[in-house]
Amino acid sequence: MAEMDHRDKEVLREVLVKWYGPQANSWSMNDGVLRVVLKMVGEIQNCTAAMHLVPTPMTFGNQYSQLAQGYLKKILGILRDNSQVYLSCARTTILGYKTEVALAAMGL
Repeated sequence: MAEMDHRDKEVLREVLVKWYGPQANSWSMNDGVLRVVLKMVGEIQNCTAAMHLVPTPMTFGNQYSQLAQGYLKKILGILRDNSQVYLSCARTTILGYKTEVALAAMGL
C-alpha cells in the first residue's frame, strides 16, 4: 500500500470523525487505520448486497410474478446504482470496528 499523504490523512480523519465523533481527531491516521477502514467498507458493501436480495412484502395477485418482478427490479437497481448502502449495515459495521480502529490508530 502506498504511503498516505497529508490530504489522504485529512480525508480519512474527516470520515472517522463523522463515524465516531470528535474523539477521532486525536487518532493517528496511519496505514493500519486505512486497512481497517477498507475492510469495513468491504463488509458494508457485502451486507448491503445481501440486504438487496431480501424479498419485500407482496400484495394481492400473482405472488410468483410479483416476486420475479421484484427481484428483477432489485438486480437492475443494484447494477444501476452501486453507491447506496443500507444504514443498518453501515451502523453495525462502524460500531463493531470501533475498538479495532482505535487500536490501529495507536499502532497496535
